[in-house]
Amino acid sequence: MLNGGILSNPHNFSLSFNTDGMPIGKSSKKNIWPIYITINELCPEDRDKHVLLAGLYIGSKDPDQNMYLEPFVEQVNDLASEGFMWEHEGSKIHSHVIPLCAVVDSVARFQMLQMSSFTAYCGCSFCYNKSERTRTGLRFTLNSYNGGGLDRPM
Repeated sequence: MLNGGILSNPHNFSLSFNTDGMPIGKSSKKNIWPIYITINELCPEDRDKHVLLAGLYIGSKDPDQNMYLEPFVEQVNDLASEGFMWEHEGSKIHSHVIPLCAVVDSVARFQMLQMSSFTAYCGCSFCYNKSERTRTGLRFTLNSYNGGGLDRPM
């Protein structure tokens, strides 16, 4: 991080989070959507051992992402702006927590961003290019990219 940035303070933390739906069991019609948090400043071995469960949805259909993620977003925003106090070796420390990354698959990404499905005509969450109809369905082909030189012969 740049000197003077919020993460240059050794008492501040960053987090990554992920969520995805999965069936509860083979015969169940219910899905479970956990929100998992990892603290990026932990070494990779400890990061894998100390994953936090920050939210949980169980239902027969996918959650409304606005309602499901709202409490999590509010709390993370509060941790980023207000921070929290804790004590270490007799000293009181004020820390902030900054969310850096949401790690989700293509299905959860379009739901979280409230965009069209990745299978839709305008379903790319990274650009404004439209897909083309091919024999196997809608696809983002090299011809569908109209910028960045990707439509030029290679």
